[in-house]
Amino acid sequence: MALTTATSERTTDRRDRVTCCFAGVRDHFADATSRRTDITSEFTHHSRYCATEGLLLAGDAFCFLDPVFSSGVLFAMKSGIHAADDIHHAMKTGDLSPARFTCYGRSMRAGIENMRKLVYAFYDPTFSFRSLTDKYPEAAGELTDCLSGDVDKDFTDLWKKVSEFVTLPADLPVGDPLLEPEPSKKADAGAMV
Repeated sequence: MALTTATSERTTDRRDRVTCCFAGVRDHFADATSRRTDITSEFTHHSRYCATEGLLLAGDAFCFLDPVFSSGVLFAMKSGIHAADDIHHAMKTGDLSPARFTCYGRSMRAGIENMRKLVYAFYDPTFSFRSLTDKYPEAAGELTDCLSGDVDKDFTDLWKKVSEFVTLPADLPVGDPLLEPEPSKKADAGAMV
């Protein structure tokens, strides 16, 4: 991860965006001055696979998005419940193969991608939720749903609207189970035997 230097103007803008809605916070920072700030450009981690033989990833082991949005708690709880349900059903049917957890991985990734798009928009200095809802008042409900963690919906229309204001990232091609060990790993595993 590379460290970058944020300009005073950008730092002030971001601080104002975060504190504008919270009077107590805004008052606390009223006399604050900005100075050079080092920030990490990317906090996220995405596991390439959700499962392999004898292993199912959940929580931060599966994906970590952003500490400011506290999405880690949301996805830890959501993935823990979903994983427990899927493991329970897998044990009842006697099928604990990695392929059994394909739906788990895809369902989790869909929610993660929804939150990821929201995080990307938030950090773009040219984007504001207010501009979005001023132009599209009907987007406020979907935006609130996504912000509150109800990320398992189809937000295609919301992302089309947000894309008019900011470039959103493409979905990452990760999260399915590892069904076969990768060729280089097979050779290594065989050499150890």
